[in-house]
Amino acid sequence: NEVENTYLVAINLEKAVKEPGGEDDILLCDGDVLLIPEYNSTVNIHGEVMYPASVNFKNNKPVKYYVKHAGGFSNRAKKNGIYVINMNGTIEKVSRSSRKAVLPGCKIVIPRKPERKKLSTAEIVTISTSTASLATMVVTLVNLLKPSKTN
Repeated sequence: NEVENTYLVAINLEKAVKEPGGEDDILLCDGDVLLIPEYNSTVNIHGEVMYPASVNFKNNKPVKYYVKHAGGFSNRAKKNGIYVINMNGTIEKVSRSSRKAVLPGCKIVIPRKPERKKLSTAEIVTISTSTASLATMVVTLVNLLKPSKTN
């Protein structure tokens, strides 16, 4: 299948062209396709925000500026797992105060916290009953095994 044999390679084309043979240069093979995205002056905010949106890029603004313009974090946001997907395909984990990672055309993604399974009322009652029964058995055994005092 052609799709299974396809993958994206994120490169810095500007650096690759300036320094042929440098670390950013890559060897293209027969059948490779070079996709150059159209310039986009907005920043997209996706994921666990109140209202996913696109915001005009403002130079030197932190991630939290863009999140604020998407209504802020939802209550399920994993605030320490934020990452940016750049137009060239590179992905970078960032902090809320990061400024240099936000570039025109990038996507800021706020992931969701993993859901914690809470115990149901029935499960709590079962555990409590089992614990109480076990405590009663221990007390009974201790009383049975105590040496009796006879005068």
